Amino acid sequence: MTVDQDTHKFLGRVLDSYGRSIGTCFQVSPGVIVTAAHVVRDAAVITPDRESLVGQTVNIVPLASTANDIQAAQVTAVHPSGDVAVLQTETPLPGSVSHLAYSDIQVPGTKFSLTGCATMAAGSEAEAEYRSLTTLGEWTRYAVAADGSSVGAGTASGVEPGMSGSPLLRKGDNAVIGVMSRRHNSDEWSRHVIWLVRIEDLEAILPENARVPIDKDGSSLQRNRTAIAATYADRERLMRDEFFVSPLAWQVAWAEAVAALNASKIVVVSAPSGYGSTTFAEQLLAREADHRLRMARLDVGDWDRPSADVLPLHPWHGYILDLQDPDHDRPTAEFISDLDAFAIQLHHVQSCMIVVVREDLWSGRPAASLANVHFVTLTSPPDPVELVERYFEISDPVMVSVIQSDAVKEHLVGMTALEASDAIGRIKRNLPADFRARHPDSLAGSVAEILDSHADELDILFGDDSAEGSKAAKQHEQLNLDDRCLLLALSFSSAIPVSVAEKNARELLAELRGGLALGDNVRPDQVFAKAGIRGRLRRVRASVDRGDSAELIRPSFGVATINYVWDNYSEVRRPLVKWICSGLKDESLRMSPAQWVSSLIRRSQDVDFIRNDLRSILQNSSDKSVLVEVLLDACLDHHMRRRGERVLYDWAHQPGNQDVVIKVAERLFLETRRPIALRRLQRVADSPRLDLDATVSLSTAFENLLNSELARDDFLATISDWLVTGKSKRSTKLVLDAIIRSGGAEYLLRLGARESPHLKQLLAEMLLDPSAHPTIIEMVRSSGRSDEVYRQVIEALGGAAKEQGLIAALFRLSGALDVAADGRKPVDDLSAYLEDRTV
Repeated sequence: MTVDQDTHKFLGRVLDSYGRSIGTCFQVSPGVIVTAAHVVRDAAVITPDRESLVGQTVNIVPLASTANDIQAAQVTAVHPSGDVAVLQTETPLPGSVSHLAYSDIQVPGTKFSLTGCATMAAGSEAEAEYRSLTTLGEWTRYAVAADGSSVGAGTASGVEPGMSGSPLLRKGDNAVIGVMSRRHNSDEWSRHVIWLVRIEDLEAILPENARVPIDKDGSSLQRNRTAIAATYADRERLMRDEFFVSPLAWQVAWAEAVAALNASKIVVVSAPSGYGSTTFAEQLLAREADHRLRMARLDVGDWDRPSADVLPLHPWHGYILDLQDPDHDRPTAEFISDLDAFAIQLHHVQSCMIVVVREDLWSGRPAASLANVHFVTLTSPPDPVELVERYFEISDPVMVSVIQSDAVKEHLVGMTALEASDAIGRIKRNLPADFRARHPDSLAGSVAEILDSHADELDILFGDDSAEGSKAAKQHEQLNLDDRCLLLALSFSSAIPVSVAEKNARELLAELRGGLALGDNVRPDQVFAKAGIRGRLRRVRASVDRGDSAELIRPSFGVATINYVWDNYSEVRRPLVKWICSGLKDESLRMSPAQWVSSLIRRSQDVDFIRNDLRSILQNSSDKSVLVEVLLDACLDHHMRRRGERVLYDWAHQPGNQDVVIKVAERLFLETRRPIALRRLQRVADSPRLDLDATVSLSTAFENLLNSELARDDFLATISDWLVTGKSKRSTKLVLDAIIRSGGAEYLLRLGARESPHLKQLLAEMLLDPSAHPTIIEMVRSSGRSDEVYRQVIEALGGAAKEQGLIAALFRLSGALDVAADGRKPVDDLSAYLEDRTV
């Protein structure tokens, strides 16, 4: 048996005055060491009364040290009745235990491991000393000693001298549930019984300043079995983010939140969409929380409403729960009340949580104050000028004076954080190539033009005859429907042939009119009643070059026009997107159709448009790549992720949409959204309405992930639970098939294909399913390159057939197996294996 190297990091050996190992110790917090009191007494070589142990110095050696790196530790506390002592050292061990768990809440049968230094007693072999020895055990009972003190008891057959003081690590989460005190020495009665110091006794003597996570009610292990998934954030990267600046608008809220975290309260941050509340939460945790915390963003997955029952409870974690979905994330009074109780459990394990709530998702704070929940409201977004200025100060300092100019600031003032981020993107994409050589005043004009929404001008161009204002101005400037379509057609492209611009405008007009076929019932007077194409181009602010290509005179005016139409004409959105998806194919497009649609949806974070309109638009199309790209973009967008993933969840059981879910989930896995991606693939696979095309797509997706150098290891590690436990039958079969076809038979054997009842059952079902026979044949064929793997494959197949009574079904494949085996004789080998088993 091997022991995890992380375990070595928090273990040490306690030495006596002769330098011999006489016991084991472990670190619960940097510099805070725990061991058995009798080990300290033996090491200090002093009188046995407990009071005189405090202040004594003993020598310890880190278990992770290959050299004899002796360091001093001073005894700071000894329990008055329990066999446990606490020491402190100025040279901490490399690591600390993850957390403690009260002993009194452990149920009989709880499994644990115990690792310590050991000296094997003389027997058939000479006495030998081991730097570390690991044994397994089981928690059994409690006892009360003659002096009235409580002790725990367990059984472990491999405990040897020198292991006193070792921590008992609970199977499942490595919580320390007791401290090894002594072994019950008897050959006849209560063999293998060990006596343990309770964590409750250890807690009583820990230093007040030692922050040690303790599971006090047994909830952590139980919670984490069913908790929602988490994605870990790179805390160091967040802290190194040069572009982040803590805005003045956040100072009061920031100080409030820091004080609440220090008081072990859950912080609830509410703000309107686009105010930067998620960035606030992430940067607050990264910069202000205890440096030992791991930051984790919670993936709420598939809940219908927020529930504290599924929140995880790991030690030393800083959680961020982002509630953004109006359909499934509205916090209830019950949820907030449950957070009040959950905050206490978080405090016990030295963890914390920030909940981010979009302001419009709830009606405000509870009427009554809560002891362990603090509410913070962001009343204004960060200063957009400051955000944009900071970005270019880092990336392109020449732009700072330009951003500070009145011409540019005029367009930035009043933006939300989200809009400021979009402004940075627009500036970067549209800056002239020679911008560094331009005079700041000239460049300021160009940037102002890029940022200009042209709202006043567009209000006139898209004006209404019934609106107030100068009638003459309207007659001169207001665009008719045809010209509005022409302006839009030009806005999506750079220079395009005039004929293409005119064609695109006609097709958009037809789409707006409900799909009227071009040319139907068009009378000559309707054609000649309008201005000619070049006159119309001038009217929409376009020019025509000598090559007869049309282009807007001001490129930024095109983007402003598209955004203006999207923001002001909700009825036009659906036909406009339909036209973008089907009619825009020329090479001069500034962005692909999918990118255009995504950029428009992102403006209003309108995931419902994807769910309802975009799906309907592309329902009968054989090419759903636009839908895949747009939905993927939503799932990767920080603000739309939650709702995008919910769309995947709902569509996973809808045959017409399953292929889209598969393609998006496969891409999500490659983009590090791995737990949620696999859950969506699994949901499709186990759908009662899975169609044949989706089955093929799933198999292809699984094989793609297995063949990807970036994804293979993580994919195999994640799906191992499916294969061993069999929680999901159809998805497991598909994964099994993909693994075998990708040459992964050896991996299956490492998982325990010969021992796992579920894997044996799967192999047996494959023997009965003719469509799975090629997979079995491939499993035998691919294993032939290694004698050991081939032997184990024969044993796995033979064992499955034997146990399920399917030997005849196995031998019906004999001809195909021998042909495919490339020099091996699988039929003879299976026969020999089965004969041996029978005997």
